[in-house]
Amino acid sequence: MQCTVSSPSLLDNPCITSTGWGALADVLLPASSSKLKSLSLGVEDDSCLFYDAGTDTISNGEIIINDDAVFRFANALATNFSLKVLDFGCFYEITRTGWNGVINAMLNTSSIGNTYNSNHTLQDLRVGYQGVPNDVKALVRRNNNQNKAAVARQKILDCHLSDFEASIHMSHGNETFTVCFRLDRQRS
Repeated sequence: MQCTVSSPSLLDNPCITSTGWGALADVLLPASSSKLKSLSLGVEDDSCLFYDAGTDTISNGEIIINDDAVFRFANALATNFSLKVLDFGCFYEITRTGWNGVINAMLNTSSIGNTYNSNHTLQDLRVGYQGVPNDVKALVRRNNNQNKAAVARQKILDCHLSDFEASIHMSHGNETFTVCFRLDRQRS
C-alpha cells in the first residue's frame, strides 16, 4: 500500500526549527518522487529551502516575510521547474532588494545560458496588502504561456538580442552581395 501526501498544512506551527524544515523538505519535496500539490507554511522560522521541489503551491500563511526570507525562497525558485503558485501571505518588510531576488530567479540576465535556465514555471505569485511590483507581475504573466521553451526564447531575445546587427556576404557567379540588417526591439 502506497501512502501519498498531497496537501499538508503546517500553519500555526512555530515549533518547527530550521533543522526541522530542512528535514521535512528532504522527506517531502524531492523532485523525482514528490506528489505534493500544495504546502502551506505558517511559522516563525522561515529558513526552509525548497530546492527543485515537485510542488505546485507553497504558502506561508500570515507570517511577516522579510528580504532574507524572500531571497531564500527565490534561490529555491531558481532551481524549481514545477512550482506554479507561491503564496507569501501578508507581509510588510519586502523592499526592492527582496523583489530583485525574485526577478533574478525568474530572469537571470548574467548570460544567455542563465536566462535559459531561469524559472519559467511560476504562474501565480500571491501576496497580501503590499502587492507585487509591476515588473515582477510582468514576469509572472509571461510564465503563464504553457510553452516553456517559447517563454525562455522570449526572455533571451528581450535581454540579450534586443539590438542585433548582422551582415551576410553572398556570391553568385562574378558578383558579390552584402546584405546588412539590424533588428531593433523594445524591451518589455
